[in-house]
Amino acid sequence: ALSGVHALLLDRDGHAIAGPSQPGELLIGGSQVMLGYLGRARETDEAFQIIDGIRYYKTGDLCEFNAEGLLVYLERLDDMVKISGRRINLGEVRSRTLAIVPVQRAAVGVVQLRGRETLGLVAILPPAHAADPMSRDACSRIREDLSRSLPAYMVPSFIGITSEALLTTTGKTDDRRLMSLLGEAVSVYGVRDYKFGAHSEFVGI
Repeated sequence: ALSGVHALLLDRDGHAIAGPSQPGELLIGGSQVMLGYLGRARETDEAFQIIDGIRYYKTGDLCEFNAEGLLVYLERLDDMVKISGRRINLGEVRSRTLAIVPVQRAAVGVVQLRGRETLGLVAILPPAHAADPMSRDACSRIREDLSRSLPAYMVPSFIGITSEALLTTTGKTDDRRLMSLLGEAVSVYGVRDYKFGAHSEFVGI
């Protein structure tokens, strides 16, 4: 870490990690750490922690120390989920989806269906593509493309398309909100593929 910056690894139980090859979440502390998110007390409580009088930010990065004592980045904690006993890297599914033309943004996450967790995906397309009558086949084409590059358990069970990119206050794709909308369509209407927007329509059962 830079001079004046505190770097700390914590295991799942919140204990500090000092030895090599023991994965933990990276926390960054010091005077440069902000006080929190303006008007967002819950998010602030979740993202910050005071340890030994030092204010730390929870990065969400899984890291470990190597034999030389240097930090090694492993993966994002919030991008890893376990469905039916299999670990799925949401970032990999997202990046594969973004490689499909004409997908501009993509949200990937867990969708609840009758008490079971399954993988969901919402792809944001340019308005012209989303409005095209052929967009009815977009979900199928995305699923086929992903099937060629990902193992079957990493191919989303439910896919939605839209031209309306819902963003967070920081300008990132609002995965949580989009997954909520997809989950609602799945649970209420029992659809497998769905088109969001001003003229929402069901693409398939």
